[in-house]
Amino acid sequence: MSPVARRIYRALLRLYPRELRDDVGEEMERLFGERYRDVRSLNRRLGIARLWLRTLADFGWNVPAAHLGGFSMDALLHDLRTACRSLLRRPAFLVVATLTLALGIGANAAIFGAVNRTLLEPLPYPSADRLIVVWGKTATSPQLSASYPELRDWRAGVHGIDRFAAWRGQSVNLTGDGEPERVSGAFVTGEFFPLLGAELILGRAFTVAEGEPGTAAPVAVLSERLWQRRFGGATDIVGRTLILNGRPRMVVGIARVGDGGPTAPYFDLSDVWLPLADFPNAHGLDRGQGELFVLGHLAPGVGITAAEHEVAALENRLASLYPDTQGGRTAWLQPLAELIVGPVRAPLLVLFAAVGIVLLISCVNVANLLIARATQREKELALRAALGAGRWRLVRQLLTESVLLGALGGGAGLLLSVGLLRLFSAIAPAELGFLPEGGIDHKVFAYGLAVSLVCGLAFGLWPAFRASRPDVTGVLKGQGAAGSRGRRFRDGLVVLEAALSVLLLVGAGLLLRSADARAHSDPGFRSDHVLSAELRLPPAKYAAPAQIAAFFHSLVERLEATPGIESAALVRATPFENEGGDPFTVEGEPVPPAGHEAYAQTNVITPGFFRTLDIPLLVGRDFSHDDTGDRPRVIVVNRFLAERVLGGAALGKRLLIKDYDGPLTIVGVVGDIRQRALDEAPQPQIYLCREQFPTIFTGIVVRTAGDPASLVPALRAAVWAVDKDQPVWRLRTMADLLEADRRPMRALGFLVTLFAAVAVALAGVGLYGVMATVTAQRTREIGIRLALGAPTGRVLRDLVGRGLALAAVAIVIGIAGALALGRLVAGTLYGVSPADPVALVVAPAIVVAISVIASWFPARRAARTDPARVLASE
Repeated sequence: MSPVARRIYRALLRLYPRELRDDVGEEMERLFGERYRDVRSLNRRLGIARLWLRTLADFGWNVPAAHLGGFSMDALLHDLRTACRSLLRRPAFLVVATLTLALGIGANAAIFGAVNRTLLEPLPYPSADRLIVVWGKTATSPQLSASYPELRDWRAGVHGIDRFAAWRGQSVNLTGDGEPERVSGAFVTGEFFPLLGAELILGRAFTVAEGEPGTAAPVAVLSERLWQRRFGGATDIVGRTLILNGRPRMVVGIARVGDGGPTAPYFDLSDVWLPLADFPNAHGLDRGQGELFVLGHLAPGVGITAAEHEVAALENRLASLYPDTQGGRTAWLQPLAELIVGPVRAPLLVLFAAVGIVLLISCVNVANLLIARATQREKELALRAALGAGRWRLVRQLLTESVLLGALGGGAGLLLSVGLLRLFSAIAPAELGFLPEGGIDHKVFAYGLAVSLVCGLAFGLWPAFRASRPDVTGVLKGQGAAGSRGRRFRDGLVVLEAALSVLLLVGAGLLLRSADARAHSDPGFRSDHVLSAELRLPPAKYAAPAQIAAFFHSLVERLEATPGIESAALVRATPFENEGGDPFTVEGEPVPPAGHEAYAQTNVITPGFFRTLDIPLLVGRDFSHDDTGDRPRVIVVNRFLAERVLGGAALGKRLLIKDYDGPLTIVGVVGDIRQRALDEAPQPQIYLCREQFPTIFTGIVVRTAGDPASLVPALRAAVWAVDKDQPVWRLRTMADLLEADRRPMRALGFLVTLFAAVAVALAGVGLYGVMATVTAQRTREIGIRLALGAPTGRVLRDLVGRGLALAAVAIVIGIAGALALGRLVAGTLYGVSPADPVALVVAPAIVVAISVIASWFPARRAARTDPARVLASE
């Protein structure tokens, strides 16, 4: 053996305990030297390298075991038997510790299931990490859809993206085969199906040529859902002709896109796919018409930044070639995963942080229980030490108990997580990943086991090290050393529990107040007794504007004549639908550069819409039936546009709106409404008259005298009385739409509050345990003070004051932490500041109340100590 190898091996031997080195160190070195000399290999260096690897592995396994008093299966079984007997001798401790851990681990496993399913698992598409969305943008609009000519230019001029696909969602009328039905549809290019790895259950997808203008074919692909629901899974569906949007189309395939999971994007939820060339909107595929959602696949070796620069450079060239339609426009890329899971990432991480705090408090609580139990076991540990048990042997035994306790808590927690998952799924939206049918899969199970092991080591390590150094002489003489030893450490653990509870309570308070603010947010209209629905006229049947206007005029008359309906109106996009915007300019004012125009939410309504939703008319007039297509074109604007853009003098001014023949004269000003969501900032809004701008798509809103849900059959009958083949869909009350907007914030606030309540309860139990231990240790002192005439009230005040002092320190730390972390949850709040004074006052008040209760009972028991009995024991 070479001198260098000998020095290295001797250095490794020093990792063993001195006693073992003295006994067998020379023999181990001799054996290694013989193996080193006897290496026989065609490549001696390779043989020596293998020897060193085996030697290092042996050291890695045996050194820790040597320090822990030796390790074998018999020793492990002995430690487990001893740990079981020790825990069973204290059933109350075992039950409390197991339940405490089960709460923390169970809640963590349930939330982790949602986090894993929603945030960690890859999207169900091939090369999902290479899929991106291509957005346009201008100086005033950060996220714009693309036009078909742009898509064509990107295909030809962008090499960093090797595949493109376009998707445009739009509902489709299915008629001629049973009851007319409106189904979720999409117009896509032929690349859509292979790009997203669509599974073809029957038939085929349409080809690229069949989806493009000029070479399109009258074909359709149905989803598996629609195939099973509407056609009963009939195998002869391929080749059958269906009437879609009033035109016959041959079904060429049945497909499944994605997995329909909790965060399934819009294109996963379509029931029927049609070629993009059949997109029914007039001029919808012209340059400048941002109608398309464009997906792309990054070329091998190309990063998203490089591809984005390439697309942006091409957009700049197109802006110079087409200044009227693409002036001021550029582009940016977004990972598809970010688009899909981005909106739910913050709420899920808030929940995961909340249950993480609960788990930490659970571990701290069990650590406190173990320290208190170790105090009671001082005599046992001292006897074992006196009989020759080394410190590492005691540590190993105590760690075995804590790991066993962690395993019991983890098993109970995994069982509890099944029920918690069902509870959370009943409270939280499915988009957050709480699906009861998902159950506890192998990843969640493995996570629960790992957390159990880590917790067992985390809460048991420090108490084991402290308890493994008993004062043998003092304990065996009856002079327990536990009086003051470890008190500061236990106090620190209680402060940590209480501080984390304050942090969680402040967060829960912020979310609850945010949910309350959202619930009481004024949408700008009356939502009670309002029923809404949607329909779309087939272009093949209603091609002329006069036909469209006649249908809608007859429909409104039918609705208003229906018993129980007080008023009715039509609107292109009902409130809480994602209505788009259009750029506009004021006639007579300087025209801003391309891409810098102001944008407004534009909607098309019939007379009576403002009355039906009780939107106040502030100035001017509403639309009337005299505002027909042959009369001067007029519009109504909202207060925000009139005051912020037009300076308050709106009536009579004329606006130029892209894609609408103008100029359009303002004849009225109405109140602001929240068009997309309750937390939406005020936006400029423009209303156009449907008589002057008839479109095939419309929403229906009716105000009813009674329960709006009871008039669903009557509303359908009114539509079918005008056209028996016209489907009606999305029949919902406006109150339900508002509730759907409020539910996520309310659910998030409720869940965090639930976790905060558990945290406070655990912190209270921890404080109670510490105070009970402290008062028990001070029984002699308290008895002597009472014997010397100390008032009972003074003893009570001293003991309760100790608990309040710990709570005060925890409150200061907790509030500081809440203020520091407030910015992290600011994005999920609405109508409340992260430094909300109510939350910052109520949370400490709750902790103070819990501290008083947890300190009072042990203090009262101590104050009732019989001085005579204490003195007699002396």
